[in-house]
Amino acid sequence: QRVIDRYKMVATTCERFIPLIPHYAPDDIAKLFYDTFGDICVDLRGYCKEEFWKDNNIEKDEDDIKCINDGIMSTKFTYKNKYGECHLNELGYKTLADLIYKKGQKLSFWK
Repeated sequence: QRVIDRYKMVATTCERFIPLIPHYAPDDIAKLFYDTFGDICVDLRGYCKEEFWKDNNIEKDEDDIKCINDGIMSTKFTYKNKYGECHLNELGYKTLADLIYKKGQKLSFWK
């Protein structure tokens, strides 16, 4: 709730605001973010459950499926490819940046 309260405060001071749903938080947090901010949110973990694999024509392996079923990011996106790690690796940050860019385009924040 503290993160959401801080985001609300930031949103009042910015014309362009994209809330990032913490990728290490439980699934119910994503719902809370969407209920609070609507469709302007970026949900990295939500995207990496299914859409990332389809968009990049990559098959999930057993490790990916286990992580997704356990409610965490696949180790393909985490620092040192460590299970349960909250920090992202290069692929994780690139994917997050791409999502933010696409959301900004959708919101007409940039071309």
